[in-house]
Amino acid sequence: MRTKGDRRGAGTADAVVVIGCGGGAGASVLVTGLAGAADRRGLRVVALDLDAYAGGLDVVFGIERADGVRWAQVAGSVGALDGAALYDALPAAGPAVLSYGREGTAAPAQVVAEAVTALAACCDLLLIDAPRDIDPQDLPADAVPVVVAHGSVRGTAAAGVAVARLRSAGRDPVVVLRDASDRLAEELSDAVEVQVVAQVTSERRVRSDLARGERPGAQGDLAKVCDELLERLIAQRSEAAA
Repeated sequence: MRTKGDRRGAGTADAVVVIGCGGGAGASVLVTGLAGAADRRGLRVVALDLDAYAGGLDVVFGIERADGVRWAQVAGSVGALDGAALYDALPAAGPAVLSYGREGTAAPAQVVAEAVTALAACCDLLLIDAPRDIDPQDLPADAVPVVVAHGSVRGTAAAGVAVARLRSAGRDPVVVLRDASDRLAEELSDAVEVQVVAQVTSERRVRSDLARGERPGAQGDLAKVCDELLERLIAQRSEAAA
């Protein structure tokens, strides 16, 4: 994974950071859906798990038993990270995943930053599953932040707090709501002047996929929503970079 040579320069991969607000928001499931959408487009995509205490993003992807490198191995390696070698070493069933295991130990911030930079140099899209308390300054500078919240009064209130926090750090977040009424989505959009870019509904298919240890979002409504959402997010990223 690491070489003795100089680090590669920053790459050009698009980056999307997904931040869940409150329990049951569905952020990790949205990451799997977006990863599947990217894979269907033929993109080289990596999903990065930045929450050391969430049980492992590889579980949601259904590859927790697959061979491959996790954060513990990345943090324990020596030298400059080789992004291509790291990409090839990650577990994958379509999209590649850099996940925490069940150790409950977070990788040092410098290691995370190095891994993000190295992988950005050799893939098309980084999907970052971030904890709600992440410091916005620790996110890639050009990443699109996506706040995910449950469509309840408390959920939308939490989304408003997250949006304000990200904006105070100079970010321009968008929101995805799960199981929200159109009225509630409009109220949130008007109250904090934020784009609600997608609404996701709970699906029996998704629950069944998770129960069987399969990656959700390969088919059904979630797949359709994520196909459309990914196209919109990539377009937003391109406009911001222009």
